[in-house]
Amino acid sequence: QWRLRLYDLIEHPAGGLARGFETPLPAVAQAVLGRSSLIVSRGWLEQLTPSEQRATLAHEQAHADHHDPLGFLILGMVRRFSLWLPHTQSLWEDLLLLREIRADQAAARHSDPLLLAELLVKLSRQISLACQEPAPGYWVSFNPGSSPQRLALRVEALGNPTPPTPPLTPGLSLMVWLTAATLPLATLGLHS
Repeated sequence: QWRLRLYDLIEHPAGGLARGFETPLPAVAQAVLGRSSLIVSRGWLEQLTPSEQRATLAHEQAHADHHDPLGFLILGMVRRFSLWLPHTQSLWEDLLLLREIRADQAAARHSDPLLLAELLVKLSRQISLACQEPAPGYWVSFNPGSSPQRLALRVEALGNPTPPTPPLTPGLSLMVWLTAATLPLATLGLHS
């Protein structure tokens, strides 16, 4: 959170407040360790059309509604402790893909799905070209290790919408599921 405060507060075209950072690449993200914060790049403000900006904001709002930043922070910690297990990396990438597909489909309910698909291709091309240099660490869903098949799956999912899923409400049921999901890790010490 203290690093977020280093970025200036700006008003984005949709009328809300966001933290702005200097990079020519169009990037937008949700960051959270308490209250969710939107982060936008100078490239996002200058290069994307208003309809593309609204589509990306809808995508990021879906992440905020489903508490993805906090959930994936917790899952990321679990991942770090279980990297030695087989298939951990592929499971992590599948979770990231499913999270992004869910946010894409939520954004498609507020924007044109074709516009979103074109925007995905446009952004992934720009970021993959930029990642020929040292890769920035804040583009989780567009990392250079992502295969073109994952991008194709996201674009294809926009053409085949699924029914909306309600966002998670934090509470006892979330804690029960989180405990059940991490219970197998607690038994690893019993195996030799």
